Amino acid sequence: MRIPDVNTARSLRLVGLVFSVVLGLANTAAYAFPRSRHEDADVVARSQLILVARMEEGSIRMERFRDELSGSSAYVHHATLIVTEVLKGSLDEKKIPIIIHYGLFPIVGGDARPAGMARNIHEHPEDYPKDNIEIGDMAMGSLGALPVKDARTDNVWLLRKRSGYFGREPGDGDYGIVDPEDFQPIALKPYLLAYLSDDPEKAVRREMDANPEVVERGQRYLDRREIGRILKLDDPRTRVEKLLPYFAKGIGGGNFFAARHGIVACGEIAGPSLFPVYREPKTQFLRQDVIAMWGEMKYRDSVPELIALLETHDRFWATQDLEADWWGRDVERARTGRRRDVYSEDEKAVRALGQIGDSRARPAIETTLQRWGPIKFSPRGIVETCDKALQTLAEKP
Repeated sequence: MRIPDVNTARSLRLVGLVFSVVLGLANTAAYAFPRSRHEDADVVARSQLILVARMEEGSIRMERFRDELSGSSAYVHHATLIVTEVLKGSLDEKKIPIIIHYGLFPIVGGDARPAGMARNIHEHPEDYPKDNIEIGDMAMGSLGALPVKDARTDNVWLLRKRSGYFGREPGDGDYGIVDPEDFQPIALKPYLLAYLSDDPEKAVRREMDANPEVVERGQRYLDRREIGRILKLDDPRTRVEKLLPYFAKGIGGGNFFAARHGIVACGEIAGPSLFPVYREPKTQFLRQDVIAMWGEMKYRDSVPELIALLETHDRFWATQDLEADWWGRDVERARTGRRRDVYSEDEKAVRALGQIGDSRARPAIETTLQRWGPIKFSPRGIVETCDKALQTLAEKP
């Protein structure tokens, strides 16, 4: 089976592709796991050694491990780098051994079978030289090669000493790569060096002007620096006003959680500013986050809105014929997706009302519990959330 070509890691999410990965990795300790995105400034800062280097042909070697808990096998790959330039750290050697930790794997001439993968990573493997070396990324729902076309040519390696086949803990052995961000195209060398300059913000802006490819990445860094300055402002209303645009970008903006945390930290005073986000169709994807934030900041003026939400949704559920496995059924996808959204909003609304502790919410929560209590289905988190919220309200004087 051939797997369609991808230009960047984690860019392809197809059921057939995932099936191929599972088949190829059936005997490994873990064949799919989530990846967190690491910002460039953090990757440069954490790297103990940053090199311009190329991988030596014929140096790749696999080392297998037996996972003590599962009994399954896992592996790392070893290789040798030929050093051209040291960008960070100190190194006298012209060649060094490195570890390619589990989750990343070598692809030689389009062939990833030594790493337990499908035969052809590319749609047209015949177009790739037989000795061409790429680094593949295996993560939840995706499989593909990193943007670097050939590791045999000079590229930027951002190395650390880690332990374990996943590379999750500090180590004292060979340097290695753990995340996709640890291996970058040589064209990004000036941009990555900007983070090592005396004035990184100015240097990153300069690189953004010179290279359109780094504009989005650089902007996330500049936004984060600006958020740091906003969080130091004395006036909470001003902080909320300035943080909202970053929150409204969502997770894709790269600074969502920092903005979210900063808004919640302002307390109830931030509550009214979230109503436009909650009601605006363009930010519908943030409704559940806003509901949760109202609960965390104990914003009492949101109670009528959340009660109305539960009442509206109860009328929606009254029209639904819920099968026991409705959550996971892959039929009528649009309707099923809407059910999931409504369910999740209800669960978060009940939790938020429990956190706020306003007795006005009791009837709506009881109605929600009556709706879901008798239904045999999974997941049943909403029932537990209702019980906990009602218990909290019962303990109020």
